[in-house]
Amino acid sequence: MNADKRRSGAIQSAFIRVHQRPIESLYWIAFVALMALVAAVFWRALFTSDTFFFRDISFAHFPRAVELRTLVRSGQLPIWNPFEHFGEPVSVNANYLLFYPTAWLAWMLPAAYGFKLHYLLHFFVLAAGTFLLARRIGLRPFACFLAGALFVFSGPIVSLGAFYNLLPAVAWMPLAVLAADYQMRRGGWKGTGALAGALTLQVFAGEPLTSLATAALALGWALAFHGDARAAAWAGMNRRVLGRFLLALLLAAGFSAIQVVPALWHMPDTVRGSFGFDQTLFWSLHPLKGLELVLPDFLGNPLYDSTPWIYLEGREVYFLLSLYIGIVPLALAVLAVAGRGSSVAPSARVFWAAAALIALLLALGRYTPLSYVFYYLIPIYRVVRFPVKFLAPFALAVAQLAAIAADRLLSDRAACPAGPTGRWLLRACVALALAWAGISALILAAPAAARRLMAPLVSLVFTHTRALAIRQALPLDRAEILAQANDWLLYVIPARLPYVLGSALLVAALLYLRRRGFLRPWLVWAAGGLAVLQLIGLHADLNPLAGRSYFDDRPPVARYLDNAPRPLVAGTPGLPHRVFVEPALTPPGLASAFVSVDLSQVDFLPPAAHVYYAYRMSLQSGAGLSGLEGAFTADPEHILVNAQETLNHMVYDMGLAGEQLARLLRVVGVEYAVLLRYSAPAGLELIGAFPNATATPARLYRVRGAMPRAYLAPAAGGAWLPPGEATIRCMIAPDFDPASQVVLDPATGAGQVPAAPAAGFSGKARILERQADRVAVETDANQAAWLVLNDSYNAGWKVSLDGNAAPLLRANQMFRAVAVPPGRHQVVFRYRPPALLLGAAISLASALLAALAGAIERKRSSAAV
Repeated sequence: MNADKRRSGAIQSAFIRVHQRPIESLYWIAFVALMALVAAVFWRALFTSDTFFFRDISFAHFPRAVELRTLVRSGQLPIWNPFEHFGEPVSVNANYLLFYPTAWLAWMLPAAYGFKLHYLLHFFVLAAGTFLLARRIGLRPFACFLAGALFVFSGPIVSLGAFYNLLPAVAWMPLAVLAADYQMRRGGWKGTGALAGALTLQVFAGEPLTSLATAALALGWALAFHGDARAAAWAGMNRRVLGRFLLALLLAAGFSAIQVVPALWHMPDTVRGSFGFDQTLFWSLHPLKGLELVLPDFLGNPLYDSTPWIYLEGREVYFLLSLYIGIVPLALAVLAVAGRGSSVAPSARVFWAAAALIALLLALGRYTPLSYVFYYLIPIYRVVRFPVKFLAPFALAVAQLAAIAADRLLSDRAACPAGPTGRWLLRACVALALAWAGISALILAAPAAARRLMAPLVSLVFTHTRALAIRQALPLDRAEILAQANDWLLYVIPARLPYVLGSALLVAALLYLRRRGFLRPWLVWAAGGLAVLQLIGLHADLNPLAGRSYFDDRPPVARYLDNAPRPLVAGTPGLPHRVFVEPALTPPGLASAFVSVDLSQVDFLPPAAHVYYAYRMSLQSGAGLSGLEGAFTADPEHILVNAQETLNHMVYDMGLAGEQLARLLRVVGVEYAVLLRYSAPAGLELIGAFPNATATPARLYRVRGAMPRAYLAPAAGGAWLPPGEATIRCMIAPDFDPASQVVLDPATGAGQVPAAPAAGFSGKARILERQADRVAVETDANQAAWLVLNDSYNAGWKVSLDGNAAPLLRANQMFRAVAVPPGRHQVVFRYRPPALLLGAAISLASALLAALAGAIERKRSSAAV
């Protein structure tokens, strides 16, 4: 035991050793400067009414935030969202961030600003956590500042501004590592609670891959700095580290059960729960795309460029808009790994070097055998889906290593031999600068010859198979794709010459001056500042902003529907209209919906917002923003249950149209349809055309004879079929009459009502109350009947008939039904998912247990004193 303590003390001494630590005020100055720099970069978003809108923000994140805000402000529990997909559960979908505190800002503050503040706060958290992590290993104030700035302004991190859940998850990465360090130093329930709390908040952010990567980083840090690498794996110190860490993981699992248990309960009945290898590793880091780690936008910026290179994967534009970390930070990171004589503990350099290497290999996904091993041996790895997200921990490791190298350069006071790695790095930088300048000169002087030299490489990349896949996004044949790809290279190589030449020669100059003993602190400060400014300049517009009118403007179609009669609730208007909008996909024979944006209607917006605004004006996204309920819409998260996913996929992805579509909309109670290119069948009645920011107006139709939200069908009209194609074909058949027929799922309760003669049937259903998690319906019929509620079925819904529990059935593929006897009755649907209640109980019990254990620990400590 004493030997272990002495070894632990030696390791800790090496870990926290510092060289002439500056006074505390200098750290505060550096920290405040870093926070001020983040505020300055994001000043428009922070201090003006301009708002984020790009990508998933318009399609999902902001509409969902407003939909939950609407529920909360009307006194309803936000656990069921009636605005999406005929209603969908909230707690099972971590992308809602239901339990994440800063997501609530959109409920409490003005929606647009509270939503925007959720993003902005996490950029500050990212910078602060990285700064403190660098300080923990004893780096000087400037090096800590540099670590925070290089990380927060790197391409993989700034690109997260369009992702509501990924940004906060990554923001907790450095803080969780610090919490692990605190737990190992502090011990007890206070340290364990700190680490468990950090991991729990990351889980609440809803990004499992980042949670896995963070847990691995935190455990690696704990073992590297508080274990004993020289001893056996199960030596006393290592066992204590593992024990403490596993206790924190167990406590975090308890804290986060309210999020995790409902998700695990829901997942097996979804497409996402059965992803294969290709879907799991959908977005991997293509080796050619990896060039953008050192060459900014080398293959094109999807915001502004439309080259075949941005469709390198043959599907759609890349997940992260920028991967650029920079030549200077990467060169400094290499220098740190090979650094000898640094006063920073060798464990820090080895740890961050290993983290960077492993993260980069995992980011390659299907392009490396390592992912195959992980996929088949570690089942939890199958939740990854986007391996490119591993570039976040890679960027963190590079930033820390670059800060270590900068700190080492600041400590040099005399000529220092470069060593083999230093000499190699110096020569490599010079060679890179000369080679890039030579290639650029060739392109400018003899473009035809350069084109002939590059043609074989371009042809090798854009094979026939990849060209066919790209044609889904770019209407070009392979010859045109090859020509455009070649043209882009001839443009981009000379265009990136200033970046390559300046960065490479800057690193070479630092190494040369250090070798000659001429390096001064102000030169290191200048080099680090230039590296940060380059990142800021390249990524300043990576999260484009639009004026507040972008989300404030109501689509003209929605303005018309504001004055249209609404379905009744207990005799008063109140139910939102349910609207189907033609998919923005491009089925065969139809032109793309949004290529013809009318610039006269969008000239007040930045170019990057034009297409997204056209989506909004056509109600393609964010119907809940206008107080409408969506019907069949995109489900990129694949979180719908299988029965619902099947029907949604047929309508939205496969482009069901014509009379079949009209009959389906009538059956499922959709009142209005917005069409752009589809020809209108007889079942739809034209109301008018409305501007929608494109050259093709949005045509609004009323669905003829649409079924009410709740209605009665005679018991004899029930047919028993499992959800699937047979049920859907029955629903869209010309002879299917929803007023007298209903298709019921036998798995939810076959034979609940005996057959009764349908002749002379009369009955009506009236909605008395409709809340997000509660619907009350009054029925009155002269014989046994089925009450059909055209809201989506979910096993979490419970139903009572006149106060007594009754079986809930799945009707018409994905809706709710209950058997009702003759006469007048009251039926109440309540959303009470057992998994949510169980998860809440586990989380509450875990919190109480941790609080009790902490109180006992404090009491014992006080008694000991």
